[in-house]
Amino acid sequence: MDEHSVTTKMLKSEFILYKSYAAARTLRMPQIFSGILCDTERCKQYKGLSILFEIYLVLAVNTAVCERGFSCMKRVKNDWRSCLGTEQLSRLMFSSIEGPSMDNFDAAGAVEKWWTSGNRARRPGFNPWQKEQEQEIRDDLYQDLVLMDQEAEQEENVRQEAISDELGLEAENVAAGEKRLAEALGDSDESDIDESDIDTFLKDYQSLNQQTQTRRITT
Repeated sequence: MDEHSVTTKMLKSEFILYKSYAAARTLRMPQIFSGILCDTERCKQYKGLSILFEIYLVLAVNTAVCERGFSCMKRVKNDWRSCLGTEQLSRLMFSSIEGPSMDNFDAAGAVEKWWTSGNRARRPGFNPWQKEQEQEIRDDLYQDLVLMDQEAEQEENVRQEAISDELGLEAENVAAGEKRLAEALGDSDESDIDESDIDTFLKDYQSLNQQTQTRRITT
């Protein structure tokens, strides 16, 4: 109040006049304040109270407006704009809160002024985090390839184990057949052996042995 040359004694005398003035009015208090501020003679009469009237009319009645202001300030002054001054920040916040919507805003003039002004060259496509992002992508691809190699190696090991088990079983069958043939030839006379049985056994043995050799070559 000192900068406006308003004293407490002046406010008390103006308030007494205001009470008599407001008592004769049926309007609400904000409307009375607005009427006084719009009347030049009344403003001179209530020189000190007119300042309080202005503050009252623009003062937020709840914290919703303040919360929106803080949210707007955080949105405007982000990490990349941490060096914004008070004046520029106020302008940007005013444009964000009181400005037109994005559907009705024509940014051609603002972009043209931004492009032509300034001492440094403009780089609208510059991304300071490009190297870090590319490195993250390469690391992810490398991990995926390592996992694919491990899965393929596990599948190959399982397949080789299955083939080895199958070949081992076939070898055991061949060895058992050879043993039975040797026992039969050793225990029986040549006159008791049927040549057709021997031929059938040899054919089966050769076929089984050929299949075993083929599978070994393919694996």
